[in-house]
Amino acid sequence: MSVLRTIEQKIEGLFEGVFGRAFRTHVQPVELARKLTKEMDDHRMVSVSRTYAPNEFTLFLSTGDRTQFADYEPSLVLELQDFLGEHARREGYVLLSPPTVTIDTDRDLPLGHFGIATRMVQTARAERPRRGAEPVLPPPIPELASDESFLADEGLPLVPDAPPLIVPRVAVPAPAPVVPPLAAPPAAAAPPAPGPQPETMIYAPPAADEPAQAIDHEFEPLPPVVAALVSAAGRQALVKPASVLGRSRECDIVVPDHNVSRQHAEIRLESGVHWLVDLGSTNGTLVNGKKVKRVKLEAGDRIEVGSTELVFERTER
Repeated sequence: MSVLRTIEQKIEGLFEGVFGRAFRTHVQPVELARKLTKEMDDHRMVSVSRTYAPNEFTLFLSTGDRTQFADYEPSLVLELQDFLGEHARREGYVLLSPPTVTIDTDRDLPLGHFGIATRMVQTARAERPRRGAEPVLPPPIPELASDESFLADEGLPLVPDAPPLIVPRVAVPAPAPVVPPLAAPPAAAAPPAPGPQPETMIYAPPAADEPAQAIDHEFEPLPPVVAALVSAAGRQALVKPASVLGRSRECDIVVPDHNVSRQHAEIRLESGVHWLVDLGSTNGTLVNGKKVKRVKLEAGDRIEVGSTELVFERTER
């Protein structure tokens, strides 16, 4: 395990240890940290030789969740900013400035829901001086010779100094202040046109934490399904509600292919239906030869990630 991964686990342990005990029924700080890194990955921009990532993040919390962070908010903001900076260094992202996190309250959000808005902001820099623009200083003024040396050089007799002349002070009244005429107040400037607002991603708590809903007995429950991915390396069952495919060893399904991104795509089970979602991969994801972003999977569909082909299998028990 690398040193950077050890640091990340220590930070997550700090979130879960210090903050987790105080926020068991609300939004967890460790969940905020993971979603912030996901937003950084989703909104990265690949340039010619660099990969840029957002550097400004705004967290929108419900009133109840924001109240729970009242005593911890400054420390939480610093921890989230350090966590984002470490994630950017580990992934090789280029940031226009150190990451900043701002927490705001959204009264329309219910308890347990939160939103994240990202921006890529260029900070102002001081202009460098141009070559040849250095100030030109005047030549130094030569020191004046003393009176004695000047008189000696001119051949004049030395006369002793005369006593100082004492002039009595006369009080002079200060002139009356001149009050300028009142000028008309300047016209109010028109407000600037609103710029483009960052897109806000709303996250809801997982379905397992929601109270159980009453089941209408007129409808039969959906039968459980068994899904798997079959490749040349073998068959791997999809046992989680969401399974991530990619080159990273931390993925649920590891694809050892250099043309596959670290977190390439994700297969989600929603209401008994499997969906394939591309996670902003570099080379894209193909299903049955067609490039997709999000598509419903059927049994026998061929999934191509990089130069690897996988076949989706789905059977009902």
